[in-house]
Amino acid sequence: MDCSKTINSWELIRQHEYHLSLSDITEEDHESEFSGIFGESSLILRGMLCVVLEDIKLQLQCLKGYNNKIQTDIRDINLPDSLDELVELKEKISESTLLYAKLDADREYVYDVIQNTYWELREQSTFSYLKESVHRFVQNENDRCDLVKDKERNKIIRKNLAKQLRLQRCHFKVQLHDINGAVENLERTIDDAQPMFEVKGRYIDNWQVARTEQHSLKIANKENIPRLSINRFRQKYEHEEQVHCEILRLTTIQITEILSQIEVIMDKYDKDLENIELQIQIRKNKYYDMCNKKMDMEQMLEKRDATMKNWIKFKEDREIVRLYNEKMTNAAYIIQAWWRGLLVRLHLGPYAVKKEKKKKQKKIRI
Repeated sequence: MDCSKTINSWELIRQHEYHLSLSDITEEDHESEFSGIFGESSLILRGMLCVVLEDIKLQLQCLKGYNNKIQTDIRDINLPDSLDELVELKEKISESTLLYAKLDADREYVYDVIQNTYWELREQSTFSYLKESVHRFVQNENDRCDLVKDKERNKIIRKNLAKQLRLQRCHFKVQLHDINGAVENLERTIDDAQPMFEVKGRYIDNWQVARTEQHSLKIANKENIPRLSINRFRQKYEHEEQVHCEILRLTTIQITEILSQIEVIMDKYDKDLENIELQIQIRKNKYYDMCNKKMDMEQMLEKRDATMKNWIKFKEDREIVRLYNEKMTNAAYIIQAWWRGLLVRLHLGPYAVKKEKKKKQKKIRI
């Protein structure tokens, strides 16, 4: 089926669904709206909706086939039972299998809803099965939320009851212990105290005699050991004690030397640390001096750059003024030469032709 037709069909359905609000529209409004939709163009719209549902069914079938293939691949994995490292992997695979089974069940449910809606839309031109499915799904979700809340509440109640049960058990144990003590006291008071005291006295006396004989026999056996062995072991003990004292003295001397070396090293460390701090302070001061010198030089460079730019600008302005004056002077020379030539050619001004003055005739005296 063409993808563009499916998209256009979805756009038409969305335009119709835009005017339908499930929270504000009643059943009569739904019926009037569907009657308006399935009016003159009901056949075309039903066909378009059926096409959309058929596309959705095909996609769900493809997803189902892919899910079945994945489950088959997971089932075909052979895992040896002797390796303990694969227990976790088996659990993950079982979880994946359950997840795929759930996805398959959800797709089956959606596929059944779409299939029944498709048949109902084609035969009766209604969406009653779809509305019932949605209502049933919403009801199931609400029931699940209620069950979760009940489960949490039951957990709290069970915890409180268990706590009360433990408290009652401890209370019963304390009471039982007190009652047993009271019973034992009653039994001791009821029995004849004198015979019990005599029996216990005889038992204690006989036990003391037997214990005294036992200790005497042990002492006699110990004293019968050859004195050479005693002296040998005593000498061995003294030698070991002497060796121990020598080792202890040597160890003490080594510890003292090590402590003195540690003191020397610590003094050297302090001196080196002071020298390093002094060097760091000197380098720091040099760095600050260099930074200040750098800033001064940068300011001096900026001032010199500004001075050079002003000087270059002054020279350029002076050159422009000189060229302007030179051009104006040349222009004045040219205009003056032209004017003078004009005056010369036209005999004007100072270059005009002077008229000859008439010579006065001398009168002849007769």
